Amino acid sequence: MTRLLTALCIVASFAALVALTGCSGEDENDRTTADTAPDETQPDAVVDDAPDPPDAVVDDEPDQPDAAVDDAPDPPDAVVDDEPDQPDAAVDDEPDPPDAAVDDGPDPPDAAHDPPVGGEVPVELLNRLAALIRQDNISPPPQSRQEAERRFEEMQLEVIRLGDEAIAEYGEAENLIIVRSLMLPAADFLNYRQNSPESRARLLEVADGVLAADAPAQVKLPADAIRTKIILGDPGVDKAGALRGLADRYAETTVAAEALLNAAILADREQLIDLRDELADTLQADHADNGRAASFLLSLGREVPFSAVLTKLDGTTLTLPDDLLGKVVVVEFWTVGCPPCVRAMPHMKSLYENNKHQGLEVVGISLDDPEDFEIVQSFVAERGYNWIHTFSGQSPDPTARNYGINVTPTIWVIGRDGMVISNNAMDPTARTLAQALAGVDAIVEDALAEPIPETTE
Repeated sequence: MTRLLTALCIVASFAALVALTGCSGEDENDRTTADTAPDETQPDAVVDDAPDPPDAVVDDEPDQPDAAVDDAPDPPDAVVDDEPDQPDAAVDDEPDPPDAAVDDGPDPPDAAHDPPVGGEVPVELLNRLAALIRQDNISPPPQSRQEAERRFEEMQLEVIRLGDEAIAEYGEAENLIIVRSLMLPAADFLNYRQNSPESRARLLEVADGVLAADAPAQVKLPADAIRTKIILGDPGVDKAGALRGLADRYAETTVAAEALLNAAILADREQLIDLRDELADTLQADHADNGRAASFLLSLGREVPFSAVLTKLDGTTLTLPDDLLGKVVVVEFWTVGCPPCVRAMPHMKSLYENNKHQGLEVVGISLDDPEDFEIVQSFVAERGYNWIHTFSGQSPDPTARNYGINVTPTIWVIGRDGMVISNNAMDPTARTLAQALAGVDAIVEDALAEPIPETTE
């Protein structure tokens, strides 16, 4: 599948995973966004409640790390949400190209790299649409949330205008599905902002256009989930039936877990608790290794394992949770180019040195670019950070992609039984990095006090 189609499969909104995992593009603890753009076959969760309001321009960058590194990378894209993300005013937020979904048909044509032929939509127009749905393309950076919202709304209106013109002019083009998919998050955002019968009708029209196309399941799912979300508000609708239908339509596709997850999130929002728990049971039984499903299950208080196959810096493989059962494991997603990650490292070193004799292990998952392997290797060696470090050499990192990691540092704590204790161990109420890391210490202390399970001794 082409680069641009990959983009369109992930456009939608990032807010759903923000709500589920506690991640965001920027927070009080100076965390930075991470480059975890999703792969083309796995759309993210669709629904969420309120979007994060955009932030005004701020300059609170801490001192730079010692190593020579680039700026922190961009965050991942995700799928459609209940109420799409409002633009971040001063955040370099990676786009959210649209997901979509229904049959597992052949990949749409390569629009980003192949020249237009005959009646195909020109690549220049597709690139223009893709640029307009990017929050980080609000330029120059807005100075207030209100300005960010207003200007991003104007950009999305332009997406709809250009998209409508393309549909009228290139109605038979094979790559028109890319246009429709790029229009989907724009129409969703505008419906959230305008909340009018006209914006609702426009969103349904765009979603129906995606669903009517001959496209694979991952392209149709976001449109189907958005459509389902909208019709749940109609009088007399069978909400449980609509949500079961959403999950069932994708049960035999590569996005079965994402469809179930979207249905479960919507069921939770609609307070259909029995249905939510039924869908969650299926997620737990069949898709607990899906990071987004795991985050949702954790939000319901359920136990899920942290599952990952990682490559250590020496090239050997680390399989979690199996290889470290019986230990309390702190998993840190980080980059050398992330100033708060670098500032947190001495604290992590103390935490490890003071507790390793009690069964603590630390696993650092570097999200740095593939070409930065030697920088990462030198950085940890020269500073004596001698816990386990892993580096996938892939962009996006598959573990970060699976678990929807979009800010660094992000710290998880895994119990001795391999089950996740916390997927947001840095105290989210903390106002400083030190306070946030103290939250990690408290969780680790409690976890180490738990007895070692008999099966892992």
